[in-house]
Amino acid sequence: MIHEPTQSRRVLYFVSITRTFEIHNKIGLIRQHDKVASLTNTN
Repeated sequence: MIHEPTQSRRVLYFVSITRTFEIHNKIGLIRQHDKVASLTNTN
């Protein structure tokens, strides 16, 4: 019974980390795409 709250907290923490990581990856991909687009436009 004592271990349940800590496990749920770990799960929530892990989920939040994975979500923020996914969001950062998406932002990074969008920024890379924008950079490539700007490079191709200037050329």
